[in-house]
Amino acid sequence: MSSKKQSSSNSALIATIIVAALALAAVIVLLVVLNKNDGENSGENNFKATQELLDECGTSAHDLVSKNYEIIKLYITEGLAHKDEPYGNEPEDGIYTVDSDMYDSIDDIEELVKSVYTAEEADRILHNFELKLKDGSTQAVELYKNRDVFGDIFLGIDARFAPDTSYTADWSSCMLEVIPTSESSCDITVYINGITVEEAAEHPESVLSAKMIKTDDGWRLTEFLK
Repeated sequence: MSSKKQSSSNSALIATIIVAALALAAVIVLLVVLNKNDGENSGENNFKATQELLDECGTSAHDLVSKNYEIIKLYITEGLAHKDEPYGNEPEDGIYTVDSDMYDSIDDIEELVKSVYTAEEADRILHNFELKLKDGSTQAVELYKNRDVFGDIFLGIDARFAPDTSYTADWSSCMLEVIPTSESSCDITVYINGITVEEAAEHPESVLSAKMIKTDDGWRLTEFLK
């Protein structure tokens, strides 16, 4: 472990995450406890994390970060494929019908988002998420919604959506640092674009910080990571 982490006397869990391009849960994780010492403190509040809590936080953070990556694809870099309107027209209701083998209804999208983030953050992503649109503007929109086609309900996507080509962060492999600060909260640092912990100071744009809290439904991220 780096000298910076050694001097901070934190019991930290570092996970190397390799994200498969096409699957939500297809993630290989190598969990390695670095600078582990049962007598050391975790976090600035002198909280002492047990090995059991470290393992729990590491597993949960790995799952949440990998799902966060799937949501990046859904809302920023790809979106869901859709069916064209007859004669190539724009949809009159401003919504395309989604054509996906994985997501059949708005319930599927909501279930995924709510399984990753706290209630407030999930609501923002589902109903008021700021995106770049086809016309180049930035606007908070409800990207996915139900579409009524002659009385049949389908999953729809806002017709104004276009993948954000300016987003170039590389999540093909990343390192994840997990530091519990209490029994129900945990600080997370994600090192993207292939950098290591030792290289973080030279690449601050590739270091993402977040918090994970334990709710009645399990661990959740308090904010979207991008």
